[in-house]
Amino acid sequence: MFSFSPKWLWAQSLVIAAGMYLLGIMTIPGDSSLLTVSGRVETVQVSHRKTIGGVFDVGLISQSGERSNVLIPMQAASEVSVRRLVGHMMTTKVNWSSVAVEVDAGSPGLAEGVRRTMEDKKRFFDVIAYVAIIAALCFGVATFGYGFGRDTA
Repeated sequence: MFSFSPKWLWAQSLVIAAGMYLLGIMTIPGDSSLLTVSGRVETVQVSHRKTIGGVFDVGLISQSGERSNVLIPMQAASEVSVRRLVGHMMTTKVNWSSVAVEVDAGSPGLAEGVRRTMEDKKRFFDVIAYVAIIAALCFGVATFGYGFGRDTA
């Protein structure tokens, strides 16, 4: 029969902490890992995805004719403000998932909303990682007491 030993719980807590910490880093990576995308906004589509929620899929076309898509979380701005960008120039810094971390489109509300939304997501992942670390410490201490006083014969 399967049982939850403190060692198993300790290991799972460490794995969860590491995973949440990495998700936080992936949400807002360092400046050297951000990709700058700029161009004229050509299209704005609404996309609902199970894993990342609703996003605005903004299609950009650069001066050289290269097309790229940038995802803006729905929590960051209203649909009206994002649709107003069509035809205007936009420069964004995106993470590895093409989600906008910083936006420069002449709209301070959009820029602030995107930054705040991404910082909130990072903070959420960091808090879960800290809770998992605390749980891992508790389970780690429990593993020491778990083996003491038991017959090993």
